[in-house]
Amino acid sequence: MTSLIDIALIKIPVTELFVTILVDLVAHVFDVLRNDLKEQPTKELYTHYKATAIILNYFKPNNKALLNSAVDVFLQMSTESITLQTFLESCSTEVWFRSCAIVLRTPNIDQKLIEKLSIILQKLSRMRTNKRYFEVYSISSMIQEILRNSGNGESAFMALNLKSVLHNLSNKESQTT
Repeated sequence: MTSLIDIALIKIPVTELFVTILVDLVAHVFDVLRNDLKEQPTKELYTHYKATAIILNYFKPNNKALLNSAVDVFLQMSTESITLQTFLESCSTEVWFRSCAIVLRTPNIDQKLIEKLSIILQKLSRMRTNKRYFEVYSISSMIQEILRNSGNGESAFMALNLKSVLHNLSNKESQTT
């Protein structure tokens, strides 16, 4: 006769296998989406169906593979196109900025991830309405800390983007709504 413990031990590997397969499947979907977002019609569908809210579910540091994929999708959407403003407005929320702050506070965060985020943050910092989110979630302070700690010349591009964010936030006259 099989005991409950035996059944539980059998289910653990199956559950782990299921989770692994599910994560692989979601990662594959992200790859396909990121590639499809190189085309304007897909970007239009993304904004029409408000996909930023869905991608935000994976914009968390608890799964680095899916976090990187989510940031890659955001980065692809932040390229110049007719949907850029609509995309940026979809990111201009408390939830997005809170998630971003959590990611930036993550210990030992990948520099490439910060570099990708710096591009998006640089574009978001141009919008006057986002200044409050940068302040409320202390993103400006985190950016200053990242700049202080990355003085080794690790990424001049990232430093330039982060300095641009700080400049945009301090220069109220040239910002758009």
